[in-house]
Amino acid sequence: MNKKMKLTPYYLLALIALLLFVLLLPGISMKLSSEGEIRARVLSVDNSDVISSNIASFGHQMLEVELLSKPFKGQTVEATNLLIGKMDMDTVYGEGDKLFVVFNSNPSPGAPPVKAVDKIRQGWGALLFGLFALSLILFAGKVGLRALFSFLVSLGVIFFLLIPALLSNYPPLLITILTVILLSGVIIFSVAGFTRRGTAAFLGTLSGLTVTFVLTQIFGALMDLRGFTCPYSETLLFSGHLDLNIREVFFASIIIGASGAAMDIAMDVATSMEEILIKKPDIGKGELILSGFTIGRAVIGTMTTTLLLAYSGSYLTLLMLFQSLATSVVRALNMKIVIAEILRTLSGSLALVLVAPLTAVAAGWLLAPRAGGAEELSEVC
Repeated sequence: MNKKMKLTPYYLLALIALLLFVLLLPGISMKLSSEGEIRARVLSVDNSDVISSNIASFGHQMLEVELLSKPFKGQTVEATNLLIGKMDMDTVYGEGDKLFVVFNSNPSPGAPPVKAVDKIRQGWGALLFGLFALSLILFAGKVGLRALFSFLVSLGVIFFLLIPALLSNYPPLLITILTVILLSGVIIFSVAGFTRRGTAAFLGTLSGLTVTFVLTQIFGALMDLRGFTCPYSETLLFSGHLDLNIREVFFASIIIGASGAAMDIAMDVATSMEEILIKKPDIGKGELILSGFTIGRAVIGTMTTTLLLAYSGSYLTLLMLFQSLATSVVRALNMKIVIAEILRTLSGSLALVLVAPLTAVAAGWLLAPRAGGAEELSEVC
């Protein structure tokens, strides 16, 4: 009965957070978007002014669109879509596509008063999120609800607290550290509850993130990394944020990236040790900590490679380009964009290596019912 009472607030919080997310999503979308953005549907397309070169296109695509947003709903207007030959930025429209359009503030003579912005894709994103939430709840049940709650809270903290604070030029590292501590607490205690297991996982996570912070500061300076290897960093600066400390923003991204894996390892070790204690209540601290070390070795064996694969996947096309141009390994390793990812991967991985034993020690002292096993613990040294 007590266990149910302890878990009930998490169910309520998760359901309330999910309900608010669904109800307020349209309002949030409008606040995050420009007031001038209008939903529309393409009725016809004129590609006579479009020049295609291999797979890139240049010129102007002329569109006839039906406006779908009030107060213009039902109106049919002409819109232009500028193509500059950058496939990562350009969007080519077809009949029936739904998109956002905006009215030109200063249209050139003879030009349509409306221009296309981008396709509307958020509906498919919402469907994918729904599948994710449903599968999480069906598989994990009560724990899945609590995990969903922590997911939504983390999303809100990142987009509505962290990013606005960084853009307001608050100290990036300080803001990031406070944010990660907050998120670690929300995520871990939402899943584990306010228990000794959760406390051990929380302490282990913070220890690993402290290591990541120190390593990024030291080796980031030694490697002379300024942070401009981050995607769109220059665009961000020249869009009105010249006072941003991009170097610290880059270091902050490394800490955030390592925090998730650190929480995974800490929770795995603490949960496994709690299960051992349940099966063997008379186990001593030393023996329990040794078991935690054994579990940690197995977990970090795959988790460190997980970080490598995650970051390699993000830069797969770059690695393919190196291979196609026969770039030497020495040259590639000394490029800023490559060495920055090496710093990101290895600093995070080294932190993970330390999270496991530190979590094991914390869990041993918090969970074990009695002191003992000092002789067994000394065998590790």
